[in-house]
Amino acid sequence: MVFKVTMKTPDVLYDALGGHEAVFAASFFQKYKKLTDRWFEYGEYLTVEIDTDKETCTVCEVTQ
Repeated sequence: MVFKVTMKTPDVLYDALGGHEAVFAASFFQKYKKLTDRWFEYGEYLTVEIDTDKETCTVCEVTQ
């Protein structure tokens, strides 16, 4: 799966994944949260493209 995310804090990604927790199995949530936690810090607007098959994250844009 490949998707883009624009956010101010990593909480946005957590909330996005958590908001679908009822739909997806808990293992889905834990797997992708652990994977994406490697790439995010507080303080910037960040647009990234995440490829869960390749386990990569490409920064598309950073704005302060």
